[in-house]
Formats: sequence, structure tokens, C-alpha cells
Amino acid sequence: MNEILNKHRARLVLVFLALLLEMTFNAMVPLSLRYIIDDGLSPHNYRAVLLIVAALGGGAIVVSATGLGRDYLNSRSQSSILADIRELMFHHLQRLSIATHSRLEVGDVLSRFSNDLTAVENAMSMAVPWGVLPGMEAILSSILLMVLDWRLGFIAMLLWPWTALVPRSVSRKASDASHVRKEDETRLLSRVAENLSAQPVVKAFNLQPIAILRFRELNSTVTRSSTRAGFYSSLMERSTTSGILIIQVAVLGVSGYLAFHGAISIGTLVSFQGLLLMLSNSLLYVMQYAPSLVLANASWTRIQQLLNEAPGVEDPPKAIRLPVFRQAIEFDNVEFSYDGSQPNLSRVAIRIPSGWKAAFVGGSGSGKSTALSMLMRFYDPVGGTVRVDGMPINQVTQESLRSQMGVVFQESFLFNTSIRENIRAGKRGASDAEIEEAAKAAEIHDAIMAMPEKYETVVGEMGHRLSGGQRQRIAIARAMVKNPQILLLDEATSALDPATEAQINDTLRRLGRGRTVISVTHRLASITDADGIFVFSSGQMIECGRHHELVNQGGAYAKLWEKQAGFSFGADGSHVSVSSHRLRAIPLLADLAPELLSDVARLCVTHSFRANDEVFRQGDPGDTFYLVVRGRFQVVQNGQVVAMVEDGDCFGEIALVTPFPRNATIRAVIPSTCLTLDRAHFQELLANSPTTQERINELVRRRLADIAEQS
Repeated sequence: MNEILNKHRARLVLVFLALLLEMTFNAMVPLSLRYIIDDGLSPHNYRAVLLIVAALGGGAIVVSATGLGRDYLNSRSQSSILADIRELMFHHLQRLSIATHSRLEVGDVLSRFSNDLTAVENAMSMAVPWGVLPGMEAILSSILLMVLDWRLGFIAMLLWPWTALVPRSVSRKASDASHVRKEDETRLLSRVAENLSAQPVVKAFNLQPIAILRFRELNSTVTRSSTRAGFYSSLMERSTTSGILIIQVAVLGVSGYLAFHGAISIGTLVSFQGLLLMLSNSLLYVMQYAPSLVLANASWTRIQQLLNEAPGVEDPPKAIRLPVFRQAIEFDNVEFSYDGSQPNLSRVAIRIPSGWKAAFVGGSGSGKSTALSMLMRFYDPVGGTVRVDGMPINQVTQESLRSQMGVVFQESFLFNTSIRENIRAGKRGASDAEIEEAAKAAEIHDAIMAMPEKYETVVGEMGHRLSGGQRQRIAIARAMVKNPQILLLDEATSALDPATEAQINDTLRRLGRGRTVISVTHRLASITDADGIFVFSSGQMIECGRHHELVNQGGAYAKLWEKQAGFSFGADGSHVSVSSHRLRAIPLLADLAPELLSDVARLCVTHSFRANDEVFRQGDPGDTFYLVVRGRFQVVQNGQVVAMVEDGDCFGEIALVTPFPRNATIRAVIPSTCLTLDRAHFQELLANSPTTQERINELVRRRLADIAEQS
């Protein structure tokens, strides 16, 4: 803050000098009453009265003109200081690591920019008329009161300890109450922000009544804390006002007594009362300003807390630029933990030569995306080293590292600006020709040119005006506009429908030629041609090799492949068929005869789900079996997510045999496709095979017994 104030020191000094002039004139007006009465009116000296009034008139003109300049300088200084604070906060947010951003609540951060900065702005705008100028006038009027009459001056000086000490007894409570109100308002803002971003979920599950109830509870909390903060602020002002009134009456009584007995002149009495009124009003202004200052102090504390957040990932003082990537990327026994207690990566050792197409695979939470985050230096490992061409990436500048990387994320975030500017975000200063070339490479140029505003089309918030495939292709163009040496794909196609995924995978394969490509995926069919596949489980890299090598090993990768194999998609991706061999991998169907398995395969129906769609709810009657072809689902029991099911997993097997109610709610996380089989059709197939039906029933009884024992 000192640096910001020093930046505007010249303007602030001029404002202070103008305040000195105005303060002096304001004090001279009541003081001049003594000379008008004693030297002008009493002796009937018209010339003296005229000279004093003329001097006051000239001073008023000068002070008014100076005041206009002061107001402009003060307003400009305040606006500039606030702009600098906003920029300082925003700049600091850009320095914070992904770990810090994931810990901070969006509503809390926005509250610092809105509510807290508004409180600081209010205090600054009121500082001169309600704080600095009245404070200076109070000091000068106190001196003049002592000069006029020291006896009355001592009585008047009681105003100072009264206004300083009495409100102080409640100022601490006022500050604490103000801080509590800020925290409550932040929670309320966070709840509103969360609700706005979750509107599809709120409407899909009819959560409006619950959302309103929770908002009402938080709103009531804010009301109570606001009432408490407002009361203590008013109490500070009220205690000051009461003391001032009592002391004014006391001074008036004593000064009237002295004037009645000739100890002071009438002019001195009138002038003293004028200065006392000026002192009283000045102190009252200051104390009325105090609650705003208390509120601003609480807000500034919160702003300081944000500015004091450690960046987490920083360039070292002697960081160098990373030369053009040519040799290999290496993970040397890398270890990492998000929370410091649970390891998310454990002694991961990987080498990816330049020009390779590499893939990180594994289930949810296996560590594959965390490893990619290590390479982008979103986080620093707690053990081991990530190297590019033998150089530890924590010794090179983050800008030079990431400038050689093009990244396509699962969530293709687009800014609410034009398509051209969204692509240009990948390379600052990219020409229009480079942008269009990148769009052509991503095979989105023709679609853009078909839009009414072409490259100037505004995509809307989060890119909602475009389809999922268009958003992803623009994200690809954004990654390619810099012509990166390294292309990183983090589940780049998992949220797309099968037909769009296949098309974009073809585009990515073409764009990956001649580059080092590292793909994080759970769709194994897209990486069968990879030069190296690294299999993660529980934060460890447990297998590596080419596709055929890993399948032949019969390990974790082979099991993943077996789960995902055996599905065939129609031309438009809307219809899926499954092989008998794939169905035999399901324990409940493993003993079916080949002809029965073929019949089951023909009876399977394709069902698609959008993100946040509910497949069924806990307690619903069960009559359908689901086999996940592609996608991801949450398993929710009693309101808690207890598991995830992904490509190749299945759920609801028991529903094929018995009408037990569902023991969990299943909800799609991303657009997903399943094959379903209903109980009625399955039972018809088994009607002519009593032996098979009995074996299946026995298997179900054992499963139910296991579930009962676990619960």
C-alpha cells in the first residue's frame, strides 16, 4: 500500500495544502466575530466591519476556487489508488498456483473485489470531508479556544477525551461485528454463485425448494450480523453526540457567567461559541466517519489476506529460459500429495523421447492427470524431479516451459469474446492469418465462415452458443496457433458424443504428427498406436509398454482393455452393439450358452445420458441392467458419492433376477452411453434353460449375502 501511495504522493500533497488553506479560513470565520463585535459594532466603526467582511469575502472566493481544484485532484487520486489496488489483486491472482485457486472459493474472491473494495472506496471518498478536514479543523479550533480564554478552553478540551475514549469502548465490538458481517456476506455470495453455475442440476433434480431454504438460512444470518454491526456503529456515534451536547451546555453557562461579570467581552463569548461549535461539529464528523473507517479496516484486512496468499509455484530468482525441446521428458521418482497426508503420486519414473505419442491411462483418481499437471508445473513435486531435455522444470521460467506446450482440456473453456480472440489466447500477437491457419488445422474454419459474424462471433459465457464439438475444435485451434513442440491432451474427447469424438480423434492424430503428444485418457481404443502407454494405479506407474505388449502381459492394462473392447458403434454413433465375448466377461452372464449370449446381445438397447442426468434413484424399483459403453457415472448413497463407474463397468445386475429396490442413485457426470437389458426379456430367454437360471439365481443369492454381510 505504501508503494501505491508514494506513486500518487504529488497529488496528495497538493490536496493537503488545499485543505490547510480551507481549514484556516473556516477557523477565521468564527474568530472574526470577536473583532466585528468588539472593534466594529460596539464602537460603531463601520470601516473596520467593512474591511473584515471584505477580507472574508475575498478569502471565500480563493478557498472556493482552490476547493474545486482540490476536489478534482482528490477524486482522481482516489480513482487511481483504487484502480492500482484492483490491478494489484488481479495480478496477484494470476501468480497463485492451481492448488491455491482450488482452495479459494470463487464467491470469497469476488467479495474482495466487490464488497470489500466498495467499503475501502467509501472510506476514501469520505476521508477528506468527514475525516481529514474536520480533524485538522478540530486541532486548530482547540488552539484558538485556548488563545481566546484558557479557562473556557480547558472545559472545551473535555471534548477530546470524551470523543476519543468513550466510543473506543465499543469500537472493538463494532470492528468484530463488521468482520463477521463480511464473512457472512461472503458465504451468501458464494452460495448465489454456486447456485447460478449449477442451474442445470438444480432444475433437473427439482432442487429449487432446497436452494431457497438454504439461501433463506444464510440470508437470516446476514440480517442478524448486519443488525449487530449497524447497532454498534450507531452506538459509537450516539455516545459521542451525547457528550458533545453536555459539554457545549457547560461551556455556554460558564462563558455567559464570565461575560455577565465583565471577565470576557461579548465578542469573545460569541467567537468562543462559534469556535466551540466548529470543534464540536468537527469531532462529530470524525466520529461519524469512524464506523466507515472500522468497516474499511475489516475489508482491507480481507484484501490483505488475499494479497498475502503465497503464490505456491514461482520461478526461482535465477530461472533461465527453456531451450527448444529436442530430446526427452523425464519423471525421476516424482512424488506428490495434494493435502500432505494422502500420496497422489509415488515414485513415478517415466521417460518420453521427443516425437513419441505417449498415453497416461488408469481409473479415476489413479494419478494420470496429476502427472500431467506436474509436467505443466501447475504443482511442484514434494519429491523427485520432472526434467525436460535434462533440465529440471522448476529451474526454468514457467513462461518458456508452457510456451512450448499446446494443451486441450476435457472442459474446453472459452472466454466470452470472439472466436478470433479465443484462438489468439493461445499466442499473444498472433496474426489473423495465423489464427485462420490454426482453425483450418483444427477443421473448424468452414464452420466459422458459415456463421453470420464469422471470426467475430461472440461465443457467449463458457462458449454456450457453440456446440460441444465446435468448442473443442476452437480449443484445439487455440492450442495449435503457437505451433507447439509438445501437445498435451487431458481427456480431450471424453465429454463428446461417439461420432464427434471419432472425428476429433482423427484431427488430433493428424495434428500430432511430428510432435511429442502426451494424452491422458481412459478410452484405450484411441491410443492403440501409442509409442508408450503408462498405466497408473493409486498414484503409481505400474505398467508401461506398447498396446500389444501390455495386452499380452495380462495385467492391469489388459483388464482395462477387456472391459472396453467388444463394442461397435453405428455410423452416427447413436447405436451400439456388443459382442458375445464381451458379455461373457460379466459374472452374471458368464455361464450362459453361446446362443443365449447372442440373444442377450441382440436384446441390448442403446441409451444415452446427458451430464447430470439421473439414471435412477435410490429406492426406485429395479428392473434394468446397465453396461457402460462410454462415460462416467456417480454412485450416490444417502446423499454421498461412494464410487464412480466408467467405460466397461456395469451396474444393476441383480435387477435381472429379482425386483429389489435400487440401493443407490446413479447420476451421469459427463455425456454417457449405456447398453441396457430389462428383466422381462432376460427372464424369457432363461425360461427354456432351468439349469442356467438356477446357477444365476445361486450367484445372485451369494451376491446378496455378501452385500448384507458388508453392511
